[in-house]
Amino acid sequence: MGRAAQRRKANRRNYLAKLSYHNPKRFEFEWEARLQSWLFEIRRSARNWKDGKENQKSIFEILDEAMEILKECEESICKRLTPETYGLLCHECCDRVSRVVDPRLYRLSKMDQLIYKSKAKRHERK
Repeated sequence: MGRAAQRRKANRRNYLAKLSYHNPKRFEFEWEARLQSWLFEIRRSARNWKDGKENQKSIFEILDEAMEILKECEESICKRLTPETYGLLCHECCDRVSRVVDPRLYRLSKMDQLIYKSKAKRHERK
């Protein structure tokens, strides 16, 4: 990562931290946009793994970056968004790694989703 990219990253981090204190509504909008961007980046990087191009940063570094940004934010926002953000990004990272390595690796972690889907199908039949 070049100096300009590092500077942009630091500026974005500072902007989000300040925004969490001064304008929480705007922060939530910006945070949602960043989450979508990180999910896209995780998916793109995982595709590169499949093709053997691992020179990209680890997809778990994206998760670490998000958690570090949240730590700098206003405390109530941090407490509220940390579990959701961690769950969403961690799930996506694990899911994408398992798709590259072996899809059976992450199947047990998805058990709650499978149970929910089966219950929904049973309710549809009734």
